[in-house]
Amino acid sequence: MTIDNSYAHHIQRLMVTGNFALLCGVKPEALCDWYLAVYADACEWVELPNTLGMVLHADGGLMGSKPYCASGKYIDKMSDHCRHCRYSPKQVTGPKACPLNSLYWHFLETHRPALNHNPRMKLIYGSLDRMKDEKRTAMREQAEQFLSELSSAPGYGQPTHTAGYYSD
Repeated sequence: MTIDNSYAHHIQRLMVTGNFALLCGVKPEALCDWYLAVYADACEWVELPNTLGMVLHADGGLMGSKPYCASGKYIDKMSDHCRHCRYSPKQVTGPKACPLNSLYWHFLETHRPALNHNPRMKLIYGSLDRMKDEKRTAMREQAEQFLSELSSAPGYGQPTHTAGYYSD
């Protein structure tokens, strides 16, 4: 839909593309530029706060009380976006596992120091804590493998933003 019409429903923008960007650590400036370039109805006064606050939680929680992150299982439950995908949202690891599943748990582990104190994250971290070490290790390794294979284009984006893409 995005390629053909320069449009996507907000669920696709937030839950699919935004979630993927969050879980993969895409810089906020890069995602803002991408949304503004791809979607015909994107306006900075709407897109920037939604991208920075809701999608990437890059405002530290001013707009949303917790990151809008989700696993493939959740996306499958809440939408029909998994219907034609080659990956299984029911599998967490393995060659047919939805990458969003391991990326989700990897994100939560990576950002635990910043998110663990949030009362809305208590249940999620409780689930993570109850997982066996072997499962957590397998998920972490799968996510790290996936992330290591992603490529990026250093020159992408508006000149006023690109300086922030690779800074720490």
